[in-house]
Amino acid sequence: MQLRMRLAAMAVAGSAAALLLAGGSAVASAHTTHSAPTTGPEVGRHVGKESYAAATKKNEPLPVKLTGVVNTHGIIILGGSFGTHTITTPVGRFALDAVSEQVRNKILSSSTCHLQVTVTNKIVVVGHKSTGVFAGASGKGAVVIKFRFFFPKKANGTCNYGGQALKHGGQIAFGLLIPALTVW
Repeated sequence: MQLRMRLAAMAVAGSAAALLLAGGSAVASAHTTHSAPTTGPEVGRHVGKESYAAATKKNEPLPVKLTGVVNTHGIIILGGSFGTHTITTPVGRFALDAVSEQVRNKILSSSTCHLQVTVTNKIVVVGHKSTGVFAGASGKGAVVIKFRFFFPKKANGTCNYGGQALKHGGQIAFGLLIPALTVW
């Protein structure tokens, strides 16, 4: 009888020790997970059919899907070139500074007056202006925005790229790539 009681007491003590050790390591690993940075690629995308009037309207919101280190969705306001642009998401504001810009025009079809304007910005993540999961984040990358629109023809049959585009057939493609985004 005493032997059984000793074995039972040892089993209870062993179980308690195992639970204590397991709980301690779980707490330790949870602590290190939050204090260690995570680095990896971040990609943002939007492809949609927008009218020329909506696409060129000041402060027009553009929905963006983010995947990679942070998987979420948000809104960016297009417009302007340099300065801080923010993608507002449910998990925080993601601030990006445009540090350089290149604009290229390409005629996709002169018979249908289909024009593509590509705006490429080199960007830097601004962690001190970001919030939530993006607070303190760092990284560099690029944003590429492609506007495709059909324009009217002039009386002489040439394309009027200087005027307002036609209402049909507009498209905006937004791409963000940060090869190594670090979040805390």
